[in-house]
Amino acid sequence: MTAPWRREAAAEGRGVTLCDFYEGFDKEGSKMSLSGIYSLEDLKAFGTKYEMCPYFVARHALTTANIIIYSYQYMLNPRISELISKQFEKESIIVFDEAHNIDDVCIEALSIVLDHRNLKNSSRNLIRLQSMVTDASAKDATALRKEYEQLLQGLQAAAPREDAPLNDQPTAPPVLPDDVVQEAVPAEIRSAIEFLNQLRTFLDYVQGRMNIPQVYSSRPDTFLQNVLKATSITPKVMKFYSSRLSKLLRTLEITATDQFRSISMVCDFATLCSTYQNGFQIIIEPYDERTPHIPDPVLQFTCLDASIAMKPVIAKYRRVVITSGTLSPIEMLPRILEFQPVVSKTLTTTLYRQSVQPMVVSRGSDQTFLSTKFKDRENMDIVRNYGLLLLRVAETIPDGVVAFFYFLSLHGVYYIDMEFYGSAQSNPKTQAVICRDNGCDRD
Repeated sequence: MTAPWRREAAAEGRGVTLCDFYEGFDKEGSKMSLSGIYSLEDLKAFGTKYEMCPYFVARHALTTANIIIYSYQYMLNPRISELISKQFEKESIIVFDEAHNIDDVCIEALSIVLDHRNLKNSSRNLIRLQSMVTDASAKDATALRKEYEQLLQGLQAAAPREDAPLNDQPTAPPVLPDDVVQEAVPAEIRSAIEFLNQLRTFLDYVQGRMNIPQVYSSRPDTFLQNVLKATSITPKVMKFYSSRLSKLLRTLEITATDQFRSISMVCDFATLCSTYQNGFQIIIEPYDERTPHIPDPVLQFTCLDASIAMKPVIAKYRRVVITSGTLSPIEMLPRILEFQPVVSKTLTTTLYRQSVQPMVVSRGSDQTFLSTKFKDRENMDIVRNYGLLLLRVAETIPDGVVAFFYFLSLHGVYYIDMEFYGSAQSNPKTQAVICRDNGCDRD
């Protein structure tokens, strides 16, 4: 409802419904100036009060805010950072708080997992896109011809201007900004039909490659050689898949891009695989280890080097601060992320009493092995021993205990609740409050 072509159609009187909240933002949003601290709820209330879209209000506020608090993904994931964080000044101070898992976030930002459901949905997406391209060619091929001419000049010429409005910004490619190709799109995929046909060939190859009886692992360059041998698709062409699909979705004026998420993931995989050769691994698992008799193939394009996603941040911003209460040993993080810290400081904490007492238990009171494995979560012997252990600890520690249950069974939770109830009858000092969070349902 906010796409530029829908707004143009509405201006021409073609009976297209628009978003009143975005229209309100478009009229007054550039003139507004926010002051104070705004949470997500505050932004929603602001949007409701002034009839402005809170999402676009937040996007606009990024350019004037003094302090911005958001998830690591908005800075490290290239798809998001190119839209959200690209305009930040080099003099900005970037603080990664609670950064003990920042390496995992960096790896996740450049990794992709495909399963058979993604591939089936991708096949449906391709059929739908081919039908839409055929219909567009039959009705009015002007848009497709214009797209083809733009692609002759390169993806940069085909993309919207950098100063385009917030509702006219395309999806960013999955690779880091310095790795985005700037040259003209190869002739093999300039035509929409030819691009979709080649994408079908690549998808069929991936589907066939995943049907294997044993685990397969290879480097990206080996995988690309196999693709070239089987399909004649070159790595150079595959680098353009993600951006080419994004351009096609815009040409077809598709606003519900989430419906094409599966084929987008396949294109992202092709682009990442053909762009990065070092620090990545392709792993194909034919089944889930919990159900080895049921075929359930999964392809993982896994980033093994967390520094790849972190390097653009270190290179762009002059001041980057990484903090956490559990960065130990602190010397390891610069090695993992491959940067040289200017200042590295450990602050010691002194407590007035010894309040942390680690305890590792491998067996229960009846010598039953205690385990947190998924397959043992319904084992009532383990649940019973865990509950008895928790009860004895609660009776000993005067300050109270906060326990995180590793199992999801209500039966197990109620069992422990009854154990505490029986203990409370004999010892009034022992009380229990059990909270359970299971998705949206809370007990």
